[in-house]
Amino acid sequence: MAASIFVGKGVAAAAAVAALGTVFAAWHQTILRWPAAVALLISIMLFVPIGRYSIPINLPFGMDLYRIAVALVLAAWAGALLVDPNVRMRRSPFEIPLLIILCATFGSIIVNISRVAPLGSAVLKSITFFLSFFLVHFFLISVVRNRRTIENITKLLVAGTSVVAAFSIVEQRTHFNLFDHVGQVLPFLQFNGAGEMDRYGLIRAMGSSSHPIELGVLLAMAFPLGLALVFGSSRIWSIPTAIVTIGAISAVSRTPIIVLLTAGLVLLWLRPRDVRRLLPLAVPLVIVVKLAVPGSIATLKNAFFPQDGLVQEQAVYHREADPLLAGGRVRQLGPMLNEASRKPLLGEGFATRQTGFNNPLRNAPILDNQWLGLLLEIGIVGLVGWAALFLGSARRLAAASRRRAGPDGWLPAAFAASIIGFGVAMFTFDGFAFIQATFVFWILISLSASFLLTESVEVSR
Repeated sequence: MAASIFVGKGVAAAAAVAALGTVFAAWHQTILRWPAAVALLISIMLFVPIGRYSIPINLPFGMDLYRIAVALVLAAWAGALLVDPNVRMRRSPFEIPLLIILCATFGSIIVNISRVAPLGSAVLKSITFFLSFFLVHFFLISVVRNRRTIENITKLLVAGTSVVAAFSIVEQRTHFNLFDHVGQVLPFLQFNGAGEMDRYGLIRAMGSSSHPIELGVLLAMAFPLGLALVFGSSRIWSIPTAIVTIGAISAVSRTPIIVLLTAGLVLLWLRPRDVRRLLPLAVPLVIVVKLAVPGSIATLKNAFFPQDGLVQEQAVYHREADPLLAGGRVRQLGPMLNEASRKPLLGEGFATRQTGFNNPLRNAPILDNQWLGLLLEIGIVGLVGWAALFLGSARRLAAASRRRAGPDGWLPAAFAASIIGFGVAMFTFDGFAFIQATFVFWILISLSASFLLTESVEVSR
């Protein structure tokens, strides 16, 4: 500070460095704890829009802030595994389905090497991205070892998504997206442009996500977690829970509504008494939604019940449409299932179906059906692995919820509801194409695994 003042240059930068250094010196024991690293990853994922911002470095692949954060945290964890006896690998309760998924993924590449070769760089990028989620899963279950930490991360997820939801509601009303201005706080990021979508003339909120559907699914997945905190921690969590519910509707998309309904049914099955007590709140919630995001309910009604019927709408192929972009979930079922039957066991090869509006390698249409996409790329073997991960985790969480009477049973029930909700949503959107929602899904799978491991330790004692 003294030197910068003496030369008359860099005073502001020196002051900022000194302030950060002071904070680090005072709170280093908290900052350097693993839960803080997890909180950092979640915060970056929720508040820095992926794709809209990048770090301007000339590399053959996109350099997003979340990629750097994940790489640094995983590198620190790898180092800690080598030198710190307090950091140890733990086996995942979901190792069998994960192993099946892994074998199917690499097996599909091996048996389709001639199809993979021309797309080598794209497939390699997808494989690296795919494996990073596996590593994050084992990192989380290694460092999240008690129920209190699991609850704190859950609180962060609900609080963070409620902030995203609140500003998404503002966006839907005013067309102003706060997350398009993150670069003013983090000036080292390069803004790549905003996006705006509407349905029947009504703006669809995008928030910090890459698409309104992703935003809605993200917020809908947080809904059961919020209810778990309401019944298991404090009634004050009813405020962020209501905000994420309204925020999910502000996306004006059908898929988030499917997630909300699915999660609600799972919770009604696992915690019937508590959920029945909430049903009378549906009427005031509808009134609040109509006031907060006017026109959204009517627009959603038209989306679910179009003039010619939903099935007919999804079966139509417009003549002017690009065959490599054309949608129509129902229209594509027959041809895609026929295509899948040619290589049923291991599919056509992981990441060889290149889709997207701006993808120069695109060779396949957008399906809006992740399960169908998995069947085509990694075959029945991979599909079985993914189904086993969803259903197996939900079954074990449901059993844990039933073993715990009262508020203690809400957290595993909420995890099961969110996971199954995302799984059902994958029938109507390409879930794994959206990084933010996929990342949160893996966090929930990892927290579920840590919860089951923690419970097994408690039972053994």
